[in-house]
Amino acid sequence: MSCKISLIIPVYNVEKYLRQCLESVAAQTFKDFEAIIIDNNSPDNSAQIIREFVEKYPHFKTYKLIGGGLGGARNEGLKHACGEYIVFLDSDDWLDSTILEKLYKAAAENQADIAGCTFYRTDVLGKIKERSHAAGKKPFVLDAEKDGQLQMLKVGLSVGQAWCKAIKRDIIASNRLLFPENTPYEDVAFVAVCFALANKYVYVNEPLLYYRHVSTSISNTKSELAPKSLFNNFAAMRKILEEKGLYK
Repeated sequence: MSCKISLIIPVYNVEKYLRQCLESVAAQTFKDFEAIIIDNNSPDNSAQIIREFVEKYPHFKTYKLIGGGLGGARNEGLKHACGEYIVFLDSDDWLDSTILEKLYKAAAENQADIAGCTFYRTDVLGKIKERSHAAGKKPFVLDAEKDGQLQMLKVGLSVGQAWCKAIKRDIIASNRLLFPENTPYEDVAFVAVCFALANKYVYVNEPLLYYRHVSTSISNTKSELAPKSLFNNFAAMRKILEEKGLYK
């Protein structure tokens, strides 16, 4: 059954934060969405928390995955998604109650393939530390036809996180885009290619997501493999752009 937004939430070892995350999803003012929760074989009590929400809310669904990391979990969610737009959410973060409504409205009014917003950074306890660096920008619409696909790509690289965006599912499905699996920084290639292939990007200048800084998370843990991971992700991006005739 189709809906306007599919919200994909990978879960691994986040029982401390998961309830707040899922409660923020359930509290959305926008109702035409499905929440697809991917339990990546989490060893803690996350599965029980997920079951509680799936039993309570008919538009919450859960699927099990073993392996693949964060990228693999997002890819599994894409297999089951039926929404017009895709929104990704990490399970230690949480949402403003209006984010789905505002992103969908901005995308629909501007006939844009991607809508994005800014966010708050918080500490591990959820206390707000700062608003993201994009806070000073005014709302804007970037048009590939007028501004060029290279400019779309540059903006995509500057806002490379998978979250804080609504991406038209047709962009992903028709181009068979997938996240790199079992690697950090997996959103870099995926998001950049989505922008390079999109017709328009509309930016909503409101902080509508709370990004929790957890020092042990993949994105905040330094690794000697990080440079190689970034290189491999850019290599994957180059391959797709070449196939689409956009790399030059």
